[in-house]
Amino acid sequence: MKQVRTSKFNLLLIQLKENCLGTEPRKVALSITLGICIGIIPIVGVTFITITAAGVLLKLNQLILQATHILVTPLQIILLPVFLKAGLILFNRSDISIANLTNEIQHSDILIVLQHLGILMLYGLLVWLVFSAVTGPILYRVLLVVLRRKCQ
Repeated sequence: MKQVRTSKFNLLLIQLKENCLGTEPRKVALSITLGICIGIIPIVGVTFITITAAGVLLKLNQLILQATHILVTPLQIILLPVFLKAGLILFNRSDISIANLTNEIQHSDILIVLQHLGILMLYGLLVWLVFSAVTGPILYRVLLVVLRRKCQ
């Protein structure tokens, strides 16, 4: 008898299918997409609450949402400086940088540091929002096609 070789991706889909019996592919795809998109928000610490709230409001599978969110945490950390730097470039703010913040902490008023940090986070959040608005629907469609094929 010939042994069939399965890829890790196919094994993941099989496990998802077994764990999500009764959940339609549309909701599984949306859960994974939101888990990824919300999981990479450039503000560390807000993802769990945000994903939980989205899952409750949209009646999505919390297991899939939370597992996906946890799996993309390294990606969130990697993309954090990328989103922040892209925000500074997009809004043409050369007066604010992480290096400047470190210097300002030692030599300036804490309120100025907090103001610059807030602006930096806002810019990163806006870049993330645009990024997720573009990539989220594409990811959802791809996942939906794959899940419909694999989960039948």
